[in-house]
Amino acid sequence: MTKGISRAVRRLHGWLSNDRISSQLEALRALAHQQLRSIRFLQTHTSGWSGKVSVPSGTDMSMTRSLAKAEQPWTHPEVVGRLRDFFELSIDVLANQISGIVVTIDDVDKIADPDEAHQFLNEIKGVFGVPHCLFLVSVSDDALTSFERRGIPARDAFDSAFTSMINVRPFTLEQSRTWLAHRALGIPEPFVWLCHCMSGGLPRDLGRVALTLYDLQRDHSQLSSVTHAMLAQDLDIKTRAFAQTAKPLPRTGDDDPHTLIKHLSNVPLNYHLDLASLAQRIWPDTDSPLDTELARLRAEVACYLVFCQTIAEIFHDQLDPVGKVDAVTALAKVRQHMALDTPLAWNVLMDFRAALNLADQPGVCMACDLTKRASGQLWNSSTD
Repeated sequence: MTKGISRAVRRLHGWLSNDRISSQLEALRALAHQQLRSIRFLQTHTSGWSGKVSVPSGTDMSMTRSLAKAEQPWTHPEVVGRLRDFFELSIDVLANQISGIVVTIDDVDKIADPDEAHQFLNEIKGVFGVPHCLFLVSVSDDALTSFERRGIPARDAFDSAFTSMINVRPFTLEQSRTWLAHRALGIPEPFVWLCHCMSGGLPRDLGRVALTLYDLQRDHSQLSSVTHAMLAQDLDIKTRAFAQTAKPLPRTGDDDPHTLIKHLSNVPLNYHLDLASLAQRIWPDTDSPLDTELARLRAEVACYLVFCQTIAEIFHDQLDPVGKVDAVTALAKVRQHMALDTPLAWNVLMDFRAALNLADQPGVCMACDLTKRASGQLWNSSTD
């Protein structure tokens, strides 16, 4: 009886307290629907009256009158003002349930033209500054650099719009290990290293590599078998993408995109220990900067092939984990450089292979020992 009475009292108190909250929430919901309709549709309001008079002889007389009003589209200041008012009202109504509102604006870094990105930011920054409302905007590294140089020499849109910027770096090896441990228990350390190197520590790519690893472990149990199967899948996807990218490129001097496509068709998908020699033939035959799109694509392909061969040579069944953490970190750094600066990635990768004697001895590195073959200075310079 005591439990039943307590439960009834709690329900009665909830009903009495929820009546006021529910009415406010209902009004807020109705306002949200009204605002949404106003944004999506041009609304027309019609009002009028009509009358009909019948006489005994069977003749009818009628009169109608109507008035139609069409709403004007909102101006930019009106849109900003109404959105700010809606945020403030939502925070007031939900004050007992939430501590604030977080608005995320993603993919601003995908706007290729910097002028368009600045224009977009100038248009939306009017809604910033609402109390208890936090705006999170993803921007490019160039925007981050511009913000960090604020005031030297002048202010720009990023400086005037944001309170602070946070640089989200790729995962370290320890962070990748922790991320994987939360999603799959019992992954052996060499497989964690493989996922970290293949993804470069980028969380989204790390998730994709982990899913691939999960699919492959049904048919492959050994480290070398899993590594080669993973590389075969990635090479198949990447070579097809490289070939599609090369097709519309124009011929530049003696360089023909069809030559690159022919090389891509000869990439071995099953044997990954002879990719470096093919990469040497693909790498642009020039000492000048990579000033053409075809030359840059050739460099990307060559660097990627050497990276794949290095992965195959490092991750084998006889891999000794002792002293390999720095090598894994350096190889993940190479993967990160490949997305930003191909020549830098190529140089770091060549230094890495030379330190482990992989450049002159292609094949499985059965006895490569980082502590014996490389100095700490090389790994520090590779990871800076």
